Amino acid sequence: SSDYYDDLKLDNSILKAQTDSYRRIRNTFRYLIGNLNGFEENEKLPLDDFPELEKYILHRLWEINQTVEECVNTFNFHLMFTTLLNFCSNDLSAFYFDIRKDTIYCDSFQSTKRRASRTLLDLIFNHLVRWLAPSLAFTCEEAWQARGHTSSIHLEDFIPAKKEYQSTDLQKKWDMIKNVRKVITGALEKKRAEKIIGSSLEAHIKVYVSDEIKKIIAKIHLDEIAITSSYV
Repeated sequence: SSDYYDDLKLDNSILKAQTDSYRRIRNTFRYLIGNLNGFEENEKLPLDDFPELEKYILHRLWEINQTVEECVNTFNFHLMFTTLLNFCSNDLSAFYFDIRKDTIYCDSFQSTKRRASRTLLDLIFNHLVRWLAPSLAFTCEEAWQARGHTSSIHLEDFIPAKKEYQSTDLQKKWDMIKNVRKVITGALEKKRAEKIIGSSLEAHIKVYVSDEIKKIIAKIHLDEIAITSSYV
């Protein structure tokens, strides 16, 4: 998306950046559609039964919804698109999808964690496909119909995010956990570049944090969040 408040520029590097942005969104839809294959209403899990990670992403969905509503009301469609792009890239692809892919692929169909994840993916899809439809008309139409719909996505209204999605306490906690994960991921990349490890699952990590942070991460499975074999 280009900022149309300024003169629009065009060269090969800009086209490449736009192509990359589109690919990220398209890959997000591909992940959602693929991992929602066979999803039925009776598989849905009540939001109260969601694990903390899913509740955190729900909060992010609520935050994105607030931004989208403000952008629509003020006609700031550039900010709306970049917000959605960053959500797809940072919150979903680089974080949530990465953590939960093994759960979706390997856990039993009746697993609470798997059901929660697929329920959340369904919610994300239904919001995202509506939000992006004005910008990516054909892609969103194809994504919508890939879920079995026969009507057009362009006849659908935006879905307001429910107030119960909001959780400021979880946001503070999981923003901190994301920062810890970012440091771990950076360290793993160095070891991968040095050919010491291949997959991150080959790593056993030692985490040095303050006592306050240690109390928080002690209550979660940091090895699952960081996608490593274990940690101390």
